[in-house]
Amino acid sequence: MKTLEFIYEETQIHFLVNPTDKNVMVNATEMAKLFGKETRVFLKTDHAKAFIEVAEQALNRAHSDIEQAPNGARSDAKRTPNGGQIIDNRGHMGIYFDRRLALKFAAWLSPEFEYWIYSTIDEIVFGNYKKHWEAHAHQELQKTLMDKTKSKMLFNPTPEMVAQYFEYEREYNWAKKEKTRAIRNQLKLFGAE
Repeated sequence: MKTLEFIYEETQIHFLVNPTDKNVMVNATEMAKLFGKETRVFLKTDHAKAFIEVAEQALNRAHSDIEQAPNGARSDAKRTPNGGQIIDNRGHMGIYFDRRLALKFAAWLSPEFEYWIYSTIDEIVFGNYKKHWEAHAHQELQKTLMDKTKSKMLFNPTPEMVAQYFEYEREYNWAKKEKTRAIRNQLKLFGAE
């Protein structure tokens, strides 16, 4: 597990990234403390109990599906408590909630905080993919500009055109490196590298 720290209104909120199941968990103890509330109060609400039951059933079904090999034999996949670990008590580090329950909890705490939790989880899960896509789009634009400039240079090249072509090529190569960096960072975050 990797721990990531983000700051909300000058308060640290820790997120755990689990490379084995690609899950994100959030420190619910820190979330609650920020608003002067307790996780146990939230967990006693009918809405939280119902949500946890549905989530555990879904995760247990997902684990059962994974454990079944195509020929019907059982695989060696390990099951975790609560199916996919909806709640993880880490002692002095506090209680961590699965990202789905953390979102529900954040909504119970504050709409602004709920939005921040959504955005932070999106950044953790999709941030490098977004950077990869933006770099890819930039690279494709530079390739198009290089091709257009090259076509113009065939008939009447000028020093300015040549300089512009090399600038587009430099940008193209930069974007290619950024794409690779984004992929590497995502793999590193989720432990695949």
